Amino acid sequence: LVVSELFRPWWKASLHDLELPIYRAYGGFMAVPVPPGNHTISFKYYPADVYIGFLLTLIAFLLPFAIIKRKIPVEEHEEY
Repeated sequence: LVVSELFRPWWKASLHDLELPIYRAYGGFMAVPVPPGNHTISFKYYPADVYIGFLLTLIAFLLPFAIIKRKIPVEEHEEY
């Protein structure tokens, strides 16, 4: 089966809950070996760069709160 979708390493293909290997075909498309007969092939996209971006955004959002919370209180000294 050749799918006219660009080949990216984050795609996963499955046939009846069995993961199938995805190959590069015709330069940049995806190809999946399928046995004869009628089947339903599922493609799912798991982009690692989106998850990494989400994690970095979350860290950047929470970092100021952590810095403010760790702020050391200034001790008042009595003058002699």
